[in-house]
Order: sequence, then C-alpha cells, then structure tokens
Amino acid sequence: MPVPSASTRRARASTDATLTLAALPYDTLVHLCSNIDGLAELAAMARTSKTFHSIIQTEAICWEKITLPAAALTAYLRQSPHCSAARVLNVHLPERATHRPTFCKHAPSRNSLEFAPALVARCGSVLDEGVREIVEACPLLAELRLPGSGHLSSEALCFVLDGLKQLEVLELRGCEHVTVDFAATAMAGTLPVAHRLRQLSLSHCSQAIDEDVSALLMALPGLQSLEMSFCPALGDATLERLPPTLASLRVLGCPRMSFNRLQILSRILGAQLVSDDSAILACAMCEGKERGQTLIGMLAWYQEEEARWAY
Repeated sequence: MPVPSASTRRARASTDATLTLAALPYDTLVHLCSNIDGLAELAAMARTSKTFHSIIQTEAICWEKITLPAAALTAYLRQSPHCSAARVLNVHLPERATHRPTFCKHAPSRNSLEFAPALVARCGSVLDEGVREIVEACPLLAELRLPGSGHLSSEALCFVLDGLKQLEVLELRGCEHVTVDFAATAMAGTLPVAHRLRQLSLSHCSQAIDEDVSALLMALPGLQSLEMSFCPALGDATLERLPPTLASLRVLGCPRMSFNRLQILSRILGAQLVSDDSAILACAMCEGKERGQTLIGMLAWYQEEEARWAY
C-alpha cells in the first residue's frame, strides 16, 4: 500500500479539523441546543466547550423545552426538616444559566425556604406535579412565589387555593397558562375559596381572559393587592369583578381596559392604582417629570415594568 505524501496528509488533516461541531454556523449550533429537552443533557452540552457554554448561557431559545422535573423539587422538599413548618417558599429563576448545584436554603429569621434550581432560565421551572408536592410538604405556607413557571395550569392553582389554607401572598408572575379554563372549574362547583389570600400577582399571564380571572377573583373575597400588568386580553369585565376589599391595583399594559372605568377606580384607589393612563397623567402633571425623571426616563421605567418577570 503506497504511503500518502506529506501534502496529502496535510490536506486530510485540514479536512478533519473542519469537520467538528464548533465549525458549524452559529445558528445551527443554537438550533441543536434548542432541541435538547433534558436538564442534565443541556448541562452536559454546556460543559463540552466554551462555544456551547456561551450559547446555552445567552440564548433564551435553548431553555424553552426545559422543565424542572417534579422529582427534583420533591427530593429537596423531603430532605429538608424545615418544610412542614415553613411559612415562605420562593422558587428563583436566575437570569442566566449557572453551574451552581441546586440547593434549598432555609432562612430561620423568616422561617422561609428558597429553592434555586441550577441551569434554569426563563422557562417553566415547576410543573403541576411539583406544585402538588409543595402543597403536601409545606401546608403552613403563608407566602408562595413561583414567577416564570410558564407550564403551570389552572389545576396547579386549584391545588394551591385548596391546600394552603393560611396562604396570604401568591406570586404567579409570568405563569402564562395558570388561569386557562379556571372558569370551567368554577362552573363545576369545585372552586376553592381562599379567604386569607391578601396579595396576588398575575402580571405577564398572557393567556388570561376576563372569564377565567373573574371566576378567580370571586374565590378571593379578602384580596387587598392585585397585579395584572401586561395581560393584554383583560378588559373592563375583570375590573367589574374586583373585590370590595381591594386597596392596590397595577394594570400597566392592558389596552382593553377603558379610560372611563379606570378613572372610576382612580377615585376609589387614588395613587394605589397604577395603569398606563395614570402613569401618563402623572408625568404630564409634573411637566414631563416623574420621580425626578424626564419623559425619556419615564419610558425607560415603563420598559423595566414590562420586563419585571424576567430575573
């Protein structure tokens, strides 16, 4: 067998060197990462090279198919001796992917648990099964925060309202589907009533509609603070169902809510009503300044409010 010449060997080496994943176009690499649906697999991919680490850390599309298995949350809830007496539970979504190990931190001063899943960013971190585990493991919760859990359904919301009798604060900011078909639950006569819930956030729940949110508000007779900003499908029908106990309302980015209806509410709530119209009026009344800012600063503040759910 003839021995390849030096030039042939160099040509083959050059060809072999280009046939690597890292040599593919950037968009192709992003597409590959975006089709990984396992948390462990995505973490392993991020460790293979600096290129993949950078892509997974910066491209939000890589996380759209990733969810936190209920088993991961269950393991930490069961191993913590503080769950049964916990009063506060926060599930944090870091802004970017990290390689810190998943941890569940106990804060004795507040009797709270903070669950920070590793390698989860801008995705549904908790599923309905995980919420059921939370309700069963932490029955005394007074404060529950699950921002950005876009995979939660109305079934999870029913778990919470029915199982956490002492709940006073519930944050579901960015949980897009959590109110979908909630009205059907109410019509079936199985709607739990949360008498102690005082504060609720439904901001950035883009799938929320008047019928479902109105049914939910009927189950919250003691509600005092409500956030529904950037829920574009909500209108006056929801405002008409607000409980009489309500003292604070945020409805930025809700174009279907009429000026007349918001004006009536402003007479009742005063400065505790924050809407597009109230923000513009406040800016105009202080001659283009709000909290010492120019109109440009006001617009920047509005953009920050619009993106509040993304840590």
